[in-house]
Amino acid sequence: LEIDVYLPELKLGIELNGDRFHSDLYKPKNYHLSKTKECNEKGIQLIHIWLTDWYKKSEIVKSILMNRLGCTPDKVYARKTTVRELSNTEYQTFLNKNHLAGSSVAKVRLGLFLSDKLVPVMGFSSKRSVIGVANAGSGEWELMRLCSLLGTSVIGGANKLLSHFIKTYNPSTITSFADRDWSDGGVYEQLGFQFVRFTPPGYFYVKSKIRY
Repeated sequence: LEIDVYLPELKLGIELNGDRFHSDLYKPKNYHLSKTKECNEKGIQLIHIWLTDWYKKSEIVKSILMNRLGCTPDKVYARKTTVRELSNTEYQTFLNKNHLAGSSVAKVRLGLFLSDKLVPVMGFSSKRSVIGVANAGSGEWELMRLCSLLGTSVIGGANKLLSHFIKTYNPSTITSFADRDWSDGGVYEQLGFQFVRFTPPGYFYVKSKIRY
């Protein structure tokens, strides 16, 4: 096995996966997961970039990579920002422009503003039964999205937004997920989350360079 791009000083690997020839027509079902695990065992974080995302959302992909490489052009300190609750339109518009997975449903939508400029957002919703809890309690929440403005690193931003949510809404539990194509879950550990388990791999379809 080979890694398309490897940066040994950062212990970071990058794979560019073609939608057709990296599909289950040509690769075993757990091919990408197994490769990720093998890299993890050697202390390497492996990022998977799917060709559809590169075609459709290359600016978002570039922004994520710059953040991983520590060369994000704009840095903002959270202490200079103000927390505000967002309208659904503000929240959805921001995510569609800045998050690889796009928008999501959220009951509580928070943002940090530097003057009038929205720099990161965080969205919360009721805990979904699909994650293994058939009857979630009223105080159980799910962190649905955490996203910063393209090309911007908000230092302390995630902690400030999460602290505001906890203080205002007094949740009994907060659950979230990390996409292993991009994340090793480190940001959650920094925020005080505890790792519970790995979920099975998901899947998607691609038709005419559109992901479903």
